[in-house]
Amino acid sequence: MEVMGETSALLARGSESLAAGDFVAARDAFAQAAADSPDGVSLDGLAEALWWLGEVETAVDVRGRSYAAHARNLDFEMAARAAAWVAREKRAQRGEGSVPRGWRVRAREAAERAPQSSALGWVLVAEAESSADVVRAAADYDDAIAAAKASDDVDLECLALARRGLLVIGQADPDQGIRDLDSAMASVASGAARERRTLAEVYCALVDATELLGGGESLTQWSDDLMRTPRLDLGPLAGEGAVSAQATLSAFCGSCCGGIFLAIGRLDEAEEALLAAIAALDRSGLRSRCVHPRALLADLRTVQGRLDEASALLAPIADLPEAVRPLAALYLALGNAPLAVSRLSEAVRQLPRGAVASLPLLTMLVDALLAEGDVTGADRVAVRISGIAARTRSPRHAAEAHLAAGKTTLLADPASAAVEFRAAMLGFSAASRALPASRARLLFARAIAHSDPGSAVAEARAARAAFHRMGSTVDTDEASAFLRSLGVATGPGERTVGQLSSREQEVMRLVAEGLSNPEIAERLFISRRTAGHHVSSILQKLGLRSRTEIAAFAVVSASQVGAGPQQE
Repeated sequence: MEVMGETSALLARGSESLAAGDFVAARDAFAQAAADSPDGVSLDGLAEALWWLGEVETAVDVRGRSYAAHARNLDFEMAARAAAWVAREKRAQRGEGSVPRGWRVRAREAAERAPQSSALGWVLVAEAESSADVVRAAADYDDAIAAAKASDDVDLECLALARRGLLVIGQADPDQGIRDLDSAMASVASGAARERRTLAEVYCALVDATELLGGGESLTQWSDDLMRTPRLDLGPLAGEGAVSAQATLSAFCGSCCGGIFLAIGRLDEAEEALLAAIAALDRSGLRSRCVHPRALLADLRTVQGRLDEASALLAPIADLPEAVRPLAALYLALGNAPLAVSRLSEAVRQLPRGAVASLPLLTMLVDALLAEGDVTGADRVAVRISGIAARTRSPRHAAEAHLAAGKTTLLADPASAAVEFRAAMLGFSAASRALPASRARLLFARAIAHSDPGSAVAEARAARAAFHRMGSTVDTDEASAFLRSLGVATGPGERTVGQLSSREQEVMRLVAEGLSNPEIAERLFISRRTAGHHVSSILQKLGLRSRTEIAAFAVVSASQVGAGPQQE
C-alpha cells in the first residue's frame, strides 16, 4: 500500500509539473513512477514531458510502451489514443510509410474495442493527416469532430477543427477554414482543452493558415490575446517577442520563424533561424514537421546569388512538395525556364483548380512562362491568381494578382502595367512584405521609364537601396543594371556594420581578434559549422575576400561596431 501511495504522489507531482510547464520536474516524477510501476498512466506522462523537452524519439518509444501497458490492462480507449499518437509522431519524424501505417492499424483495432469513447476520433485524425484524398480526409475530420462532441473530448474537437480548417483553406474554402481555426483557438485559449500540446498544434495550424492566406489578422489577434493571458503558460511556445507587427512567433518551429523573417525581408534573421533549424534536424536525424528549412534557405541563397549553395541545399529534398518553388527559382536564375515551367505546371496539376495552396506556384509560373516568351500562357495564369485573390480577399493575394497582371501587360501597355505595379507595391508594403514590395517598385520604375524618366530613377534608387539593406544581391544587381541603362552611375553599395546581424557582428569582432572558427564556436557556444556559415555570410554581405579583410574592416568600423562588453 505504501508503494502505491508513493506512486500516486509521484503521478500527481508529474501532472502538476506538466500543467505548470516544468517539464524537467515532470519527466523526473513520471520516470520514477514508471520505474516503480510501469503502467500506462506513468508512461503517458513521461512521454509527454520528454516530447516537450525535445527528446522526441525517446518520447515515441515510451508512448509505444504505454500502448502495450494500456492494452494489457484492457483499457482500449487509452491504448488507441497512445497508438494514434505514435502513428502521428512516426509520420512527422520519418514521413509516411509502413511504420505509421502499422500503428494506425493497431490504433483502429483498439478503438473498435472502445466504441463508447472518443478513441476512434483520434484514429480518424491520424488517418486524415496521412490521406492523399482530400474529400476523404475532410470526412474523417468531420467524423472525428462528431466523436469528440459525443464524448465531450475538447482536445480532440479542437485538434480536428484546426486540421480541418487548414485543409479546407488550402483547397477551396478560406472562410470556413478560418471559422474552424477561430473556434479551435477560442477553446484552447479559454483553457477548455486539457492538454498543452493541443494549444501547440492549433496555434501552429493557425500560423500555417496565415501563410497560406497571406494575411495575419487572425494570428495577430489570437497571439495578442494569448500573450495577455497571465494564467496561460505557453512553455516552449512563448517566444522572445514579436517578429513582426503581424505575428508573435516562438522557437517552437524554426522553419516557421525563419520563413516569416524571409517573407518580411529580414534576411539576416531568416538565415540565422534557418541555419539553426537545419542543424537541429541534422543532429536529430528527424524529418521537418512542416516546410523543410532547407527549402526556405535555398530560396534565400538564390536571392543572394549563391546558386551553388542553393542547389546543394535542394539536392537532398528535391522530391518534397515544398522544394518545387525554390527549385523553379533556381532554374530561372540559371536560365533554364523550360525546366521551371515543367516542374511548376506538374505541381499545380496535383492540386484542385483554384486551391489557395497553388498560389505560390502560380506566381512563380508567371515568371517562368514570361521567361519562355509565352505571354498568353502567363496571362491565363494571372487570371487564375486573380480568381484566388478574389475568393480569399487577402490584401497580399490581391497584391500578387496586381503584380502578375502588370508583368503580363508590361510590354504591350506600360501605362496599365504601371497602375498594376503601384497597386502591388502598396499592397505588399501594407502586408509588411518588404522584398516583393521593392520588386514591385523596380517594375513600376521600368513601366514609367519612357513617360517619366526622372521618377523612374527615383523609384529604382529607392528599390536598390532596399535590396541592398536586405542583402538581396541579385535584386540589387538588377536595379543597378536598370539605373545604368538610364545613364545613372552606380557604385558598389556602401559597406556598413548595419548590414550584419548582431551575431555576425560578434563573429566579426572575434575574427578581428584572430580567433579561428573552432575558437569562435567555443566562445559563442555554437557549432563550428555555424561559425563557418557566419564568416561566409560576412564575406558575402560586405564584399570582402578574406579573414584579413574582415579584421581590417572591423578595425576601421570600430566606432560603429562598439567595443563590446567590458572585461572585469
